[in-house]
Amino acid sequence: MKRIIIFTLLSCVTLWAMAENRKYQLVILTKDGSKATYDLRLKPKITFDESNLVVTVNKIPTVYPMNQTVRFFYETAPGINGDANDDGSVDIADAVCVVNHVVGKDTPAFNINAADANGDGEVDIADAVHIVNYVVGKIDQLAPQRDMEQTDPE
Repeated sequence: MKRIIIFTLLSCVTLWAMAENRKYQLVILTKDGSKATYDLRLKPKITFDESNLVVTVNKIPTVYPMNQTVRFFYETAPGINGDANDDGSVDIADAVCVVNHVVGKDTPAFNINAADANGDGEVDIADAVHIVNYVVGKIDQLAPQRDMEQTDPE
């Protein structure tokens, strides 16, 4: 009975997260200290058998013995720095998204924390240039992502 309730709860949270189009991940912690994460956008299938928790992604199952699993939960997935349009990858569309934000155009999926690609604490045209340089291979990494307050362009 406990497994049915847990499975139902996990399924409801998964459906809610996908319906809200939010980036969440399933986290599984084991007694040996290892941590596994699954992006919910990949729609992991969670099942239980007699003594295992089984997570299947893209038809590939991973088995976690229940007696070795400490806990499992959902958390907000970290963003990718430079992924200004929040689609899961850094590409030219992100540079365009930053430019649109800077000039005041509507950017519905704008992630201000990821848009500060050069890490100077401001979102400006230099971030778009930084993203382009990254995409074309002129630089091999972007600045670490930082939290910024959401502000409206003036």
